[in-house]
Amino acid sequence: MHFLIQSARTYAFEKNICSVLHGPQDMRIMECSVPKPKEDQVLVKMDTVGICGTDMHFYRNGSIGGIKIDKPFVLGHEGAGIIVELGRSVKDFKVGDRVALEPGVSCRKCHYCKSGRYHLCQNQAFNGLPPTNGLFKQYAAHDADFCYR
Repeated sequence: MHFLIQSARTYAFEKNICSVLHGPQDMRIMECSVPKPKEDQVLVKMDTVGICGTDMHFYRNGSIGGIKIDKPFVLGHEGAGIIVELGRSVKDFKVGDRVALEPGVSCRKCHYCKSGRYHLCQNQAFNGLPPTNGLFKQYAAHDADFCYR
């Protein structure tokens, strides 16, 4: 179903259906709350989310490397969709913009971030890696400055 809404909160029937990993090879479709974007975030109705090797490791084994999922968790870090709501301070986007979401949101304060190498930030929140739930869901709030048209 592809249609544009002005705000996810306008329509009470809208649900945030999520694919939630409960353990190795135990993925369940569940209803999650629609997030309210923070001041500097956008709410994106997800259209496409990639499945990568990391997701497959988590699905098959419940872990990858030293990272283990020990509670219900939403996978998925590469995604794109349509903005349906803006946080108060977001000025560079509008409702209806199609965006890709940068999987990692860096701290913006460390040496790496300040030198333009934010992808090396050690304080990064990364979609689909604990503790940050991923994008296998209908709606995701994401920092606007890590979204790209």
